[in-house]
Amino acid sequence: MLLHIARKTAPVLAALFLTAGLALGQEETPKPTLPQGHPPLNGGQSAPGLPEGHPALPGGGAMGQMPSGHAQIGQDGPMAKDGTGTLFVKAIQGTPGGKDVAGDKVVVQLMHQNVQIGRVEATIDQYGVAMIQGIDLPVEVQPIVSVTHDGNDYQTTGDPMSAKAPDQIVRLKVYETTTDEPQWNIAMRHVMLHTTESGLEVQDIHAVNNPADHAWKPLPVAEGQPATPTVTLPVPLNAKDIKIGTGFHECCTRIENNHVIGTMPLNPGPTRYGIAYTLPVTDSKATLTLSVTKPTDHMMAIIPDDGSTVTAQGITFSRTLDMHGSKVRLYNVDNPPVGQPITLTIEGLKPPVEPHADPSATPDNKSSNAAHLGATAPGDEAKSSNRVIAGVGAGVMVAVAVGVVMLKKPATKP
Repeated sequence: MLLHIARKTAPVLAALFLTAGLALGQEETPKPTLPQGHPPLNGGQSAPGLPEGHPALPGGGAMGQMPSGHAQIGQDGPMAKDGTGTLFVKAIQGTPGGKDVAGDKVVVQLMHQNVQIGRVEATIDQYGVAMIQGIDLPVEVQPIVSVTHDGNDYQTTGDPMSAKAPDQIVRLKVYETTTDEPQWNIAMRHVMLHTTESGLEVQDIHAVNNPADHAWKPLPVAEGQPATPTVTLPVPLNAKDIKIGTGFHECCTRIENNHVIGTMPLNPGPTRYGIAYTLPVTDSKATLTLSVTKPTDHMMAIIPDDGSTVTAQGITFSRTLDMHGSKVRLYNVDNPPVGQPITLTIEGLKPPVEPHADPSATPDNKSSNAAHLGATAPGDEAKSSNRVIAGVGAGVMVAVAVGVVMLKKPATKP
């Protein structure tokens, strides 16, 4: 059901987010020198699959020329043998005056159809680069790259690698760590509703923004005590079947008093966090109460235009859209007051009807570019059924448009 929801809403949400101009800015970097015949990387160019004229995605892959003295890719550097690929990982220090990244450990999980089929370790060299050669490519694989710096793991997902595209450059920013809590806020919050056989399903996606240039990692607690929270997000009192998505990790997430509590370090810049839950429907009516516990720049609710009626408090109807056969109603509010709940009461809900499959929305259309945004921490086995799979997104929230597909229940405490 979640997979169908994601495919059904993807065209609408993508257009909404792109129209709203939610893509982040990016740094200009020179393009790398690639071997003759190598496919172009996306750094500084529009990403595949985005509308014409859409700004390039940040971190598109190019890392620029190698430092002075380092072998240039495709020139002096050794080339991979037939049937294998080479992955270059460039670690970039994001904290001004931060420690050298040389010696940082790299872990690469090689994924095929959302299942880990290989794992490689490496070390960042004096030039800030780890070169991993001899990656066997009997099938297409997608690398999930993790770099450990100052006690924290930083992760990104590369493009698919195959016999036709065996070489790739991935760059990843790392930061110094602080125990001081930053003035983090919610840059955007998007709430998507859909009727299922179990009730009214809610997908609640937050774009949490850390404006500092250090990763926030609270001081350790006494042995046997719960880890100190970093990001805490509320869920309604009547929510059931609560699941976590991108941004949360099973190892470091718990539910207490109707809050999803994450204890992983909070990195600088925007980070997506996803929650899904189901609300009861009684006499074709359901009420969603959204708590506002942190300053929020913008909130949007997306509700199917299926003949039901909506009564809203604290959020205003914007417009109705009909795109690609999906009719939705949009509700918006900017800077909602902290502590003042937002309520959506929906009446006249109808049981879900499974439509015929859309041949243009097959898994093959997006699978090769899927980003495992919720992949497990380095060293763990990646289990696709436990994580969120989302399409590569532009900026903070476009990944939502491609879909929150699979979610997992975290540990729950009464």
